[in-house]
Amino acid sequence: TGAQSCLDPADLTETSLEACYHALAVRASFGTVCPCFCSQTTRLTRILELAEKTRADGVVQYALRSCRAFDLEHYQIERVLRDRRVPFLNLSTDYTLDDTEQLRSRIETFLASL
Repeated sequence: TGAQSCLDPADLTETSLEACYHALAVRASFGTVCPCFCSQTTRLTRILELAEKTRADGVVQYALRSCRAFDLEHYQIERVLRDRRVPFLNLSTDYTLDDTEQLRSRIETFLASL
C-alpha cells in the first residue's frame, strides 16, 4: 500500500466542490489494494510494473496477520517473482511491537542477500 497513493488518482475532471468531494470519496472507497477489493491480477501487475520501473532489487510484502487475503495471496506473488528472479520477502505481523526484533532480523538478512 505504500505506493497506492500514486496509483489511481482521484478523477478531478469536474471542478465543482460536490464533484471534487465525490471523486475523493470514490478514490478513498475503491482505490484500495486490499485483495478483497482489487483483483489479484491487478495487484500482481502493479507489483511487477513497479519492480520493473524502479529496477527493484527485491520486493517486500508487509501484511497484518489478521488479513487472511494477503496471507493467501503471497504464495502466488512469491511464485511469479521467483520465476522472474526477483527476491521476495513476506512479512506478517500485527499491531504490537512484540516481533520487532524478529522482523528486524528477517529484513537485515533479506537485505544482506541482495
